[in-house]
Amino acid sequence: MIGIVTPAAAGTLLAGTAAAATTSPAAAITTGDDHTCALLTNGTVRCWGFGRYGQLGNGGTWNALSPVAVRGLTGVTAVTAAGYHTCALLSSGRVECWGFGRYGELGNGGTANSSIPVAVKGLTGVLAVSAGFEHTCALVSGGSVECWGLDTSGQLGNGGNGQDALPVIAKGLTGATAIAAGGYHTCALLAGGTVSCWGYGQFGQLGDGGSSDSSTPVAVSGLSGVTAVSARDNHSCALVQGGSGWCWGDGAYGLLGNGGIFASLTPVAVQNLTAATIVTAAGYFNCAVQTGGTVVCWGRNKYGQLGDGTNTGPALCGTEPCSTVPVSVNSLGGVKALAGGEFHACALIFGGTVKCWGYGSFGALGYGGIANKSSPTSVKGL
Repeated sequence: MIGIVTPAAAGTLLAGTAAAATTSPAAAITTGDDHTCALLTNGTVRCWGFGRYGQLGNGGTWNALSPVAVRGLTGVTAVTAAGYHTCALLSSGRVECWGFGRYGELGNGGTANSSIPVAVKGLTGVLAVSAGFEHTCALVSGGSVECWGLDTSGQLGNGGNGQDALPVIAKGLTGATAIAAGGYHTCALLAGGTVSCWGYGQFGQLGDGGSSDSSTPVAVSGLSGVTAVSARDNHSCALVQGGSGWCWGDGAYGLLGNGGIFASLTPVAVQNLTAATIVTAAGYFNCAVQTGGTVVCWGRNKYGQLGDGTNTGPALCGTEPCSTVPVSVNSLGGVKALAGGEFHACALIFGGTVKCWGYGSFGALGYGGIANKSSPTSVKGL
């Protein structure tokens, strides 16, 4: 995984690059490692935060402390970000991507970065799209999945190894209803309520009971009645009917939410998580929305990314503060959608406002500054 870029290497922080405030509220949100994007109800997209690779989509490579408009993009129905690139699903069923492109994750047949959206080639009838760290996957009508980008661990699912700058079909996968691309692995929710994953598996993030990579989908053990799935660096999480949460893979910093800090090769129950409606796997932490719109988070808390007003935690995690079980995010209710980046998280509130918390050095929190925030802070101009 690419390391954190220091502020000195990140380009100039520009507080005055934000587009004028819009009366169109946010309809969806997504987070990359250090940037955030919001889909507005008028079908346009605005992004903010780290912009060195063009991942903000505004034609530049600078950072933005509050939202800027993605150029030339309308009719968007969904947006996804991870690492240093972003993709949007259009009402036509096509996909456009922008940002870091070295491994083909933009899907346009090339490996150059792009600071404006470019069309993914040869892909139509897309129902959903999910960005991984350096790869991207799309759910296509009929229940198949197509992926593109880095493939060093089999995360594209086609039995290959290397990289593909154009979409390839994940082998042996039918009846998919949702997808989640992680760091170097991918998971799909299937119509029967089960989950299959593929790619990098050394921490058990494929959930099949082993720790080997797989370049084709393998079934997650012991999960049924799944309603949602999310994946991130080296772990995965799911919700099942009734709202309980299950996670598997790397357990550092209490990532799995089961009270411990050890990896698990199969799903383990998240403690005290019931009636959850949304789960998002983030960078060494996770968050979930519970019935009523409140939010809980667990895992690493060095930058305040658990949102409970602290950046402390028990001695169990050594010098790194964390919580091994869910804690409540401060003063946050009525949450409609949730997204977690590498060190920050954002929530979309019913009514269209957005609040973010955690690591702020690149402007990913969108409030106009670069300080970390351990409690939710409103994004400007949305």
